[in-house]
Amino acid sequence: MGSLAPWLSEVREQVADLAVHSEVIVDTPDMAHIMAKSTIAIGAAGSTAWERCCLGLPSLIAVLANNQELVSKQLTEAGAAEKLDLEDTESMAVQISGMLHDEPKRLQMGKRAANLVDGLGVSRIIESMRGL
Repeated sequence: MGSLAPWLSEVREQVADLAVHSEVIVDTPDMAHIMAKSTIAIGAAGSTAWERCCLGLPSLIAVLANNQELVSKQLTEAGAAEKLDLEDTESMAVQISGMLHDEPKRLQMGKRAANLVDGLGVSRIIESMRGL
């Protein structure tokens, strides 16, 4: 999370209460490395959701802004992520625990996510620009 995230202190409190090893990492300079070594990610359904897909990282996603609704819907329908219910912390804990303890589900979700984003978008944009 960014150090200016409005819910940083609340997230830290909730993570401290989790029964599994979890970290809130703030202002990291190496997000790609952290995501690559992670079992699951919990994050917003914003642009970073596509980065998690590219890495095949199973994700629990939260809608934090209206413009994230469509991404959340698309990723959950594709089986590439699961949406968190931010209003129900007990349900969130069950979801997180379930994801951590269901390796086949994580593997399937990671494969579905990776099939959505191949990481070659910049190359396609450059090729398109060369053709102008």
